[in-house]
Amino acid sequence: MQIRVFISTSTSNKTARLDCSYLVLHGSPCVYYPMSKKNPKDLISQSQDAVLVDFYADWCGPCLTMNPILEEVLAELGGKIKLLKLNVDKHPQLSQQFAVRSIPHYILFKRGKILWRKGGVLTKRDLLQQLKGFV
Repeated sequence: MQIRVFISTSTSNKTARLDCSYLVLHGSPCVYYPMSKKNPKDLISQSQDAVLVDFYADWCGPCLTMNPILEEVLAELGGKIKLLKLNVDKHPQLSQQFAVRSIPHYILFKRGKILWRKGGVLTKRDLLQQLKGFV
């Protein structure tokens, strides 16, 4: 399942479409935090919950393969881990800061500290087993 969020606003008969550069999933429903109000680093450092950051790109086939797996795993964990999807093409500086060299890449944070990280495609069973230890 590919996740895309667009915000449309009408001004003087013109419609502006803004592609969100990141979004946060909490269980099944999507919660979008506009870039102007929060930035990804604030979401990571200020969240009291564990936050799994998914470094991805729209053109990345393995990233698209992982989307339904991520949704299923987070649903099974009962919303105890939030998902922050971070597009590496739109946030190259954050990718460099966290030494992300390949995608998909996952880093689990809690209160701004890295608890776990893994790159590549994972099975649902492996991802669930690894994340269960942090909830």
